[in-house]
Amino acid sequence: MNIQANNIQSADNRANRRSREFDEIDDFGSEAFKLDVVKYVRMFIKWWWIPILLIGSALALAAYLTDKATPIYSATTSIEIKQKEANVLDVNQVEQIVANNEYMVTQLSLLQSFSLIERVVESMNLHSDPRFANQSLSREDRINQAASRFERKLRVNPVGRSRLIEISFEDESPVMTARAANSLAENFIAATLERRFGANATARDFVEKRLALTKSTLEDSERMLAEYADKNQILDLSSGATGIDSGSDSLAGSALFSLNEELSKAQSRRILLGQRYEQAQRSNQTEDFLSNSVFADLSAEKRKLEAEYQEKLQILKPEFPSMQELAARIEVVQSQIDIEAENIRQVVKSRYEEAQKVENNLKQRIAATKSDIRSDRNNSIDYNILLREVETNRAQYEGLLERLKELSITDGIGPNLIDVVDEARVPERPVRPDLFQALILAFVAGSILSAGLIFLLELVDNKIKDPRAMSNALRLPLMGVIPAIGSEKERLENFADPTSSTSEAYASIRTSIMANVVADAPLTLHITSTRGREGKSSVVYGLAKSFADIGKRTLIIDGDMRKPAFAWPEDKTVGLSGVLLSDKRVINEAVPTKVANLSLLPCGEKPLNPASLISSRRFAEVLADAKTSYDVVIIDSPPVLGLADAPTIGSMCDYGLFVVEYGGVRTPMAKTSIGRLRSSNVNLLGGVLNKYKSPMNQYMDYYYYSYGQNAHKYGDTTASRKKAARKPKLFQKKKRDKLDLM
Repeated sequence: MNIQANNIQSADNRANRRSREFDEIDDFGSEAFKLDVVKYVRMFIKWWWIPILLIGSALALAAYLTDKATPIYSATTSIEIKQKEANVLDVNQVEQIVANNEYMVTQLSLLQSFSLIERVVESMNLHSDPRFANQSLSREDRINQAASRFERKLRVNPVGRSRLIEISFEDESPVMTARAANSLAENFIAATLERRFGANATARDFVEKRLALTKSTLEDSERMLAEYADKNQILDLSSGATGIDSGSDSLAGSALFSLNEELSKAQSRRILLGQRYEQAQRSNQTEDFLSNSVFADLSAEKRKLEAEYQEKLQILKPEFPSMQELAARIEVVQSQIDIEAENIRQVVKSRYEEAQKVENNLKQRIAATKSDIRSDRNNSIDYNILLREVETNRAQYEGLLERLKELSITDGIGPNLIDVVDEARVPERPVRPDLFQALILAFVAGSILSAGLIFLLELVDNKIKDPRAMSNALRLPLMGVIPAIGSEKERLENFADPTSSTSEAYASIRTSIMANVVADAPLTLHITSTRGREGKSSVVYGLAKSFADIGKRTLIIDGDMRKPAFAWPEDKTVGLSGVLLSDKRVINEAVPTKVANLSLLPCGEKPLNPASLISSRRFAEVLADAKTSYDVVIIDSPPVLGLADAPTIGSMCDYGLFVVEYGGVRTPMAKTSIGRLRSSNVNLLGGVLNKYKSPMNQYMDYYYYSYGQNAHKYGDTTASRKKAARKPKLFQKKKRDKLDLM
């Protein structure tokens, strides 16, 4: 019994672990949106009319707008920007040109400045052109208006990473475009020259004033450096006059290094002598005692006398005069040994104390050396600071002096910063509108809009139509897929044929179930769905038949006591309701079917309150009784939404299986149903996708089961009959027949 309980617990853990693995997959994770070419092709085939309509409309609109648009011409002038002017005084420096990003950005901003545009407008007399300005305004207002319109038609762009800039102007008149582009380049060059001439004189005056101030500062800093060196007795021996020579620091550092080495040796010697002193205090057998000749002789003499005493003690008594004399001699020798040992200890102690004095002396010398080094270093830092200040002032003075000479020489020589590379020419063809480009853009825009609309429609249509999407969206392991079956006759033929795709699908589900449950242990399996008409009863029968085909004693319990799915001979059994209301055993009330090893416990008479009957303790006893007689017990329960029967039945069973109809139920409803089951501690093994059709046939409409739907009671089909009466007869569904297994 313990082994079986452990096996059941292990199977439950495997099922829970698989459920947690699917819980960890995000609905919008990478698994849900992997590139599936076939899926997207089918999606576009489904909505084929959307791309045709949108792309065709975009192309027609683009062609119409292009035909009605006014032709726009464009002319371009290319200029070269140099950062430094050509130096005509030095042949080697004529083309010394430096360009950087900041300078180029500045020139681009100047080319697009409103003041330059106003200058161009006035030079071209555009403020008198009715196309650029309202002639009823004042001259100043007309210039501003013309400049604003000119600015909107102007384009200034750098050419890659070069020093070239293209000035483009767009207008309905091709002649105007060339005139405007060339005029802007000419006025830009003229304005730059004017600024340059004015800046040269200003710069010369500024440099002269700055030079006088720098000269005074340099003299003050040199005087402060000399005074500081005299005050601190600093002798600068450096050849380059860049600071105090580091030789003194190197000598002091070498001395400090030598003192540290001597201190290390002194500490080692002091530690060694300390150890020898401690050993000498504890014992007379150390190296200092054994190496002393006097101590060694006295020790040998004592051992000799003690040996003689022991030898005579065998013959004479200790009171004998010769024995007493010999003992006195031993005492005398021992006293001499003690005196000599004390002398040796004093010698060791004196050596140890001397080593301590040497170590302390070295420490004091090191501290003094460090203090001297720090003092010299602080003085050298202050000195070097003053020296660097003198050098900086001297360099600034020399630079300003050189700059003043350059300004005096180049005064009056015009700068050469801007050159026109290509003048604008009158264009022959318009740049806009471009029919080909417009059609390309229209096609791309129509395609993007079509794709977005198709994906939006697919996103809104959140019915489950893909096995992988079912696993990812519901976070439920997929146990199998059942293909759609046509008529009732075809369904029975598929169930009877063990080689049919339907039988193979149920066999696959059976294998998946057996891989996740305890082997050779009785099993109660609860099967439900979100709503009715999802084919859960067919799944119950198909799965039960699959278990029965491999020799498992299988029992189907029709737990849907509100709307039974299986027909039964009422004179042979009281059904599930009768068993729950009595003490009858399941095996006596179950009726055999035409399938070997398969029995059925039908619903029986419909009770007034099925929920209270199912939630009673008797129902759990009935399931336990069924497990004693059958290997597999499969319960067909009502749907989850709107009823409490399914969670109650599922909580009493070993495992649960959730059936989802292909394209029949929306994902939020299925998630809600699974959440209700899990909150009731139903151990869900996984889900089954039923009535799976080819994606080309996914335009079928499915009808909802009437459990608690449309605000009417379960089993009341009045609303559904009224709804069917409003439809043509071709679209009316037939009333569901009960499955006859007898």
